[in-house]
Amino acid sequence: EIIKETPKSDLNKWFINVDPVNYVIRTTERELIKEYISKNRIINLVSDWGVSKDEFIFSALNIENEVNFSFFKVDLSGVDSVDDFLDTFKDNFGVEVQQFITKLPREDNIVVFDAFSSSNDYLIKKVIDIANAMMDYNSFTRVIICSDTVIEGNIIKVFKLGRLEEFDCIKYVNFFLDETLSEDALDSLIELSSGVPQYLKKLVEDLEYGNLKEVINNNSQPAEIIEGSEDNIPKEIIRRVELLASSEDSHSQRSYALLKKLCLLKYGDTYSNLKQMGEGYNFKITHLKQLYKLG
Repeated sequence: EIIKETPKSDLNKWFINVDPVNYVIRTTERELIKEYISKNRIINLVSDWGVSKDEFIFSALNIENEVNFSFFKVDLSGVDSVDDFLDTFKDNFGVEVQQFITKLPREDNIVVFDAFSSSNDYLIKKVIDIANAMMDYNSFTRVIICSDTVIEGNIIKVFKLGRLEEFDCIKYVNFFLDETLSEDALDSLIELSSGVPQYLKKLVEDLEYGNLKEVINNNSQPAEIIEGSEDNIPKEIIRRVELLASSEDSHSQRSYALLKKLCLLKYGDTYSNLKQMGEGYNFKITHLKQLYKLG
């Protein structure tokens, strides 16, 4: 039906405070995603944890200190059925999906389907169908489906957000430290961070309280940055471990068993010794690959 009056939108908007450094880095990527979303209206943004995906989306589609788009976020973590998917709209916005669509504002808006990781073909089709319905009903609406791997079927345009390149790492550090570090010091921080923005932020913050040598020694392994307290572990990593632990797939169960052994063997051990450890599992390279893929 043709809308004769613009309905008032009372949906809760998604908003985050973007650190200004995000308007300095990823110049090319920010321009590219704007081009993608203008030409395709729906894209699959693929990224791993720690790359500041949310801040990237906001800084790319908004001008600094100005809001150009209204954002609405639908959390799809753990969703693996159509019923679960439809329930998320009621959980997040208190309305059915049909009402959500009609309440989207008649101005530029982005609907973000976040943390989508299902391989259920029927669910994938349903998610795409509803996204298309949103855009057909409201020409101002665009959709970003965020996932950690490419959605199976390759049916929509894919945008991959990776770790920072070296030149962006330099921009990041200099933004906070005003180019006071030597080239060798910069190289050390970049190597230590592995190009992960969250690691870089932690290293820069540590430099406020200690010298470069102390910071490097205290963060000699990236994993140790998040060690010690569960509060410091990214929620996405916790989610992936929990999904692995609850999986009924035998391969995933073995990968989880291997993960537990590796957690106990902080400094590593030979592959042959790992194979001999409990639970009656013979670990294979494919189990290591699965853990590596999950980050």
